[in-house]
Amino acid sequence: MQIPFNMKFTYGDDMREVPEDATDLLKGIEWLNEELIRVSPVDTLQSAVILLNLCVYGRISGDYRTAQTCGLDALKVFSEYKKSEEAFLTKLRLAQVCHYQGKFAKANDVYSQALETVEKSKSQQVKKYSEFILFHWGCMKFEQRFYGEASSLFARALDERLILGDIEKIQQAQQAMGRVNDKLLNI
Repeated sequence: MQIPFNMKFTYGDDMREVPEDATDLLKGIEWLNEELIRVSPVDTLQSAVILLNLCVYGRISGDYRTAQTCGLDALKVFSEYKKSEEAFLTKLRLAQVCHYQGKFAKANDVYSQALETVEKSKSQQVKKYSEFILFHWGCMKFEQRFYGEASSLFARALDERLILGDIEKIQQAQQAMGRVNDKLLNI
């Protein structure tokens, strides 16, 4: 989905996403809400895609209630339409919302189960989420100050991202490793 605003983000010192342009992010959320109103009556699956985007950007903007509501609504649609990959991703996004809300145990359970699913799967469509799970689980462990666990998760994510060759994701994982190593050195 092409959103006509700068929705890019970086990672702050706490390993949470920080918008490059907070004003544009809010304009993008407003645009997504307008698209949802326009699309809802005619395309339920496209509505779910928009809801998932609202879940992501609502979380980044700090609107956790909207993020959770939109994520749950998207999950319901993806599940009804038997879109298992989209439902799987939506569960991961909801785990991020739980993390940002401080519901660490719930997010931990989702990440743990999701990684188990990925490791058991033979599908490349499912396996591709491994680096995502590892990285974001590492972000949560970092926030909880479990730096040893965060380091291990970031290292595994970096290994997978190196194989994939996505430069931006590789740099994110390297920066995360640098931050966690700084914390480990100062303990």
